Amino acid sequence: MTREEILAGESKSIEFKVNCPEKSINYTKSVVAFANGKGSSIVFGIDDKTRDIVGIPEEDVFREMDSITNAISDSCEPVIVPDKCA
Repeated sequence: MTREEILAGESKSIEFKVNCPEKSINYTKSVVAFANGKGSSIVFGIDDKTRDIVGIPEEDVFREMDSITNAISDSCEPVIVPDKCA
C-alpha cells in the first residue's frame, strides 16, 4: 500500500486499524462484511483517524498475523482465508 493510498483514507474497500484489538469481534465483523462484498482489506498499523503509519513492532509481526488469521478462521463460516501481507 502506498503512502498516497493511505492518505486517501478509508473507503468501502479499505479499513485501517491502529493495532490488533484484544477482542477479535472488533475486526471479524468487518472481515465478514468485506467477504460478503467484492473483497477488501483491513490494514493494521495505521491510525484510522490521523492516517499516521504507526506500524507493528517487528518482534510482534508474526504473532499478530497468526492471531488475526486464527481469529478469522475460528469465527467465520464458511471459512475465510485471509491474505497475509507483511
